[in-house]
Formats: sequence, C-alpha cells, structure tokens
Amino acid sequence: MKILFLGDAHSIHFIRWVRFFAARGHEVHAWSAEPPKEGFPGYHRLFPRLPFRPLNYLSLVRELKNQIAKLGPDLVNAHFVPNYGFIAALASARPLAITTWGSDVLLSPHKSFLHKWRASCSLSKADLVLADSKVSSLEVLYLGVNKNKLLTRPMGVERAFIQEGEKKLLSNSKEMLTILSCRRLEKLYNVETLIRALARLKNHPNWRAIIVGIGSQKRKLEHLATRRGIANRISFLGELSVADYRKVMLEADIYVSTALSDSTSVSLLEAMACKLACVTTEIPGNSEWITVMENGLTFVPKNDEMLAFLLGKLLDDSELRLRLGERAFERVATRAVWEENMADVEEAFMKLSAKHK
Repeated sequence: MKILFLGDAHSIHFIRWVRFFAARGHEVHAWSAEPPKEGFPGYHRLFPRLPFRPLNYLSLVRELKNQIAKLGPDLVNAHFVPNYGFIAALASARPLAITTWGSDVLLSPHKSFLHKWRASCSLSKADLVLADSKVSSLEVLYLGVNKNKLLTRPMGVERAFIQEGEKKLLSNSKEMLTILSCRRLEKLYNVETLIRALARLKNHPNWRAIIVGIGSQKRKLEHLATRRGIANRISFLGELSVADYRKVMLEADIYVSTALSDSTSVSLLEAMACKLACVTTEIPGNSEWITVMENGLTFVPKNDEMLAFLLGKLLDDSELRLRLGERAFERVATRAVWEENMADVEEAFMKLSAKHK
C-alpha cells in the first residue's frame, strides 16, 4: 500500500507507527507540521502559514489536498483528532483512518460545544477509527462513530523488549530500590503527587526516585522536591534516547503513574513488560491493565497519602513487590505485543484500501 500518514513527527509513538508500515514493505509518506524528533522514513514538513496558532492547522488543508492529488495514496491515516484528524476530514481524504490517542477523545471534546463538534465532525468523515483502550472506544462511540468502523487495539510493547523483560531476574535482597515515573511534566500527569508522596517517605532509607520526561512543570517540581528535603534522592533525567530509556526501565523496581486521565499508557505497558511493581491512579484506562493486588496497585488521583502508603508497602514487602511484577509481565506478554496488535491494524488498513479501489 501507499500510505499517507499525518501526525506529530516529534512523537516517538507516531514515528514507530510509521516505521512499522515501512518495515512491512509499504510505501510511506509522513507529513507533519512539527520537526522530527529523529529521522524516520517518508518524512515531509508541512508549513503552517498563519501566525495565529489555532488556525495554523486549518491553513494546511489546501496543501494536504494538493499532496493527496499528487501522491494518490491508497489510504490516509491521521493521528490525533483535533488537529490532523480535522485537517484530513476538511481535505476530504478518502479512505481515511483516524487514530485516536486518548486525550483527543477523553478530554478535548468535553471542553466546549465547539470542541465536541470538531471531534464529531472529524470522526464522522473517517472510514475507520482506531482506539487503544475500551474507555477511548466508548468515547468514540459517544461521539457518533458506528461500531462497525471502530477497531480497538493497544499500541503495545515490541516483542524484543518483552523478551528483555522476560530475562530480568528479580531480587528480594536489593538494598536500594528505584521508583520510576515516565510521564510528561505537565498538570495532566500530576507528578507533583508523587513528590509529595515521596516526601512522606523521607525517613524510609532504601529508595531513590528517577523522573523521566520534560514539560512546563519541571522547575516547579524541582523546587517542591527541594522544599520537602528530598531533592538529593530524586533524579530528573529529562528526555532520554530509546536505548537509555529502556535501560532505566529495566533497572527500576517500582513504576508510578500519577496521571489524572489516560487511555492505554504505553509507558505503563513497558513497565509491566520489565516486571516492575506498578502503582497507578484509579482511572478507567489503567484499570483495563491493573487488577489490584493481582498485578499492581491503584490509588485515588491526587491522594499523596494513599500513594505513600502503597509505596511504603512495596518497599517493605519484597514478596508482594516481586509477585506483582511477575504477574504484570504475564498480562502484557499475552495481550500487548506491538507486532501482533499492529498486524491487526495493517490487515484493517489493507481491507479498507481494497474496498475503496
């Protein structure tokens, strides 16, 4: 197939999506208004022409129409509903598959009537809508998409990474345990709650914390750690290469997600694949993967006291920590293999392309 992808080229998730189809032998063209985080096949830069940011993407509609006429793609796949999905819909791209990412259907449509209209309008033009969780799928249906046009598959974890996790030997005799957070440093991901919880564990001797990610809240979070007297026990590593990120993940012991809203979190799946004991917010997207006391623990969002209690339990109870990690791995290895789930997406794309020829 000749596929035209539209999405944020700075996102590793968009990059690996495009790379999957390129590796499968498809002709890929990836158009984005953002510069790429790293090189990937078929990248082309779109240049918004308007100074007012909300209208930038709209200025690309004519350019996209011209590119579709020039390339003659078998399928257009737009990622993230409010911008690239909307552009593709306005450009009358057909056949059109829209890949939802979570917040674009869980949060954005609920901001106002106009936000909901934009989401519904975009999705109504799609011949196929992809969601990565049950909760996102329900929102897509709520926005008017016919269930026969919906495919639900988590992005998942690469088989090679799962195999690395399988080889990981868990130890109940480690003197220093690493607590890991890998979410963006923005209000939505509420990393502040983790730092407040860690401050409650100040007198617990055998932990250190690593916070991976970038965002507008970084300085505020660093100051909070300093004020609470735990700055020397927390490392803010910023944005890591894929290799360094995976190394940190494999060496950690406990994973924490403080997100206030989420679909299927790829970093959670990766943590489970690395046999980390996972502690997440009690929200629908996480509950699809975490069963309390079976393969992880959950806490009420923003409740740092509850999070501190659960972390203290895992620090003190090595048997529980290791058991949760092993069970988490088993769930990911059977339900969230990237190559298997993406093969289903590829099949759906091929059927859609053949149908419109």
